[in-house]
Amino acid sequence: MYKYSSFVEYIQLNYIGLLRKGLEEFIECNELVIYRDNPSAMHRYDSYEIRSIKVTGVNYTKNQRDKVEFDVILTAEYIVSDDVLDSNTGFPPFYEKRESFRCGMTGSFKKGFKEKDDIEKVADEKEERLTKSLVPVISTEEMDEYATKFLKEFCPEALEKPMKLPVDKMLSEKGIVVKYAPLPDNIFGKTYFAQDIATVYKDDENGVFNFFGGPTEEIEVQPGTILINFDKALELPHGAYRNTIVHEAVHWFFHSNYFELKYLLNNELTCAVCCKGEADYENEDIAWMEWQARSIAPRVLMPKKMALQKWKEILEEVKVDAKEIG
Repeated sequence: MYKYSSFVEYIQLNYIGLLRKGLEEFIECNELVIYRDNPSAMHRYDSYEIRSIKVTGVNYTKNQRDKVEFDVILTAEYIVSDDVLDSNTGFPPFYEKRESFRCGMTGSFKKGFKEKDDIEKVADEKEERLTKSLVPVISTEEMDEYATKFLKEFCPEALEKPMKLPVDKMLSEKGIVVKYAPLPDNIFGKTYFAQDIATVYKDDENGVFNFFGGPTEEIEVQPGTILINFDKALELPHGAYRNTIVHEAVHWFFHSNYFELKYLLNNELTCAVCCKGEADYENEDIAWMEWQARSIAPRVLMPKKMALQKWKEILEEVKVDAKEIG
């Protein structure tokens, strides 16, 4: 399989036909004019020929689960001609043009891309900031906003009333599969973004996981599979286990396009591996995404607005009890 050096190269090699068609439509639909020596002497072109199109950059504009939007910056060289004949040659003169264009595209790394339709902007959400490798740029102050984005997708009712988040149920409804696995001590979990082979603990004959451990098997895992370190799950309190599950789901929701892009370019990075300490992350992008997941997960489990509401309710109950005792 061909290994691409960058997403720019991938677009150049796989979507140049689509970009050429879009550029032709632009030229045909717009009032392109030719300026002769005298700027006031304008003539609309009569014919054109695109000589070359080169993709020079990609600017990501939106990053969602199974969807990414971006602007393709391209430079085109083409010639145009007006309908005025040259007095010396008897033919219409051609004029060389070299210009830059911006083409919006949308789609997914799995299913491909197309030219972007008009995108409706949501008034109460900020436009996302993304690095060139598709890592969200999130400040500490924005963590609650991103936790809200997650809950709007996975469990919107948790934003309306204080509740214990039904973690297993909400992930299952989104097609996320959780498996226990014999992972190394320093790895709490893995989230897969591409098909791979993994070693997991076998379920019993009824398809129920045996919490006493047991034999393992190699299975083909699909995108959206989360592996949890079985031994660590037994050692940690239940709240820590729930945090780990949500942590992995945060990777799946916010960071999938980073890993799918890496896999698209050269079949690398099928999964996100979550280690115990930050020193385990040599890649700056991976370290940044891990910090984001660690910061967002507890905010998902305890949304700020609902947590404050519950706290007020508890204080009121304590006041009532105190009066009754008094």
